[in-house]
Amino acid sequence: MSMTSVGPPLSVQMVGMLCYALGRMLVFAMFYINIGTRFGHDNIGTLVGVGAAVSALLSLVKYSTIDAASTGSAFLVNIVCGATLAGLLPYCIRDIGMEDFACN
Repeated sequence: MSMTSVGPPLSVQMVGMLCYALGRMLVFAMFYINIGTRFGHDNIGTLVGVGAAVSALLSLVKYSTIDAASTGSAFLVNIVCGATLAGLLPYCIRDIGMEDFACN
């Protein structure tokens, strides 16, 4: 068995890598644009730094979540994730249809 038959063809892998890179780039771009638009550009460095630090700390939760799901608590993990999504839904709905939420 050769190494080329282990996974999908190289062209499919390249498309997947390109889509992943584009998605990551869009996440960061939307984060910076949202911070600048909501709070203005006076303190954007501090706000982006705090946002990145909070994001990094919250990303540590994923390891305990993966561990809990792999040891038989997948249903509980799904309930907690669903409750978190339900708690954040009003924040997401509030922004729908807002045309001008920039600081003046």
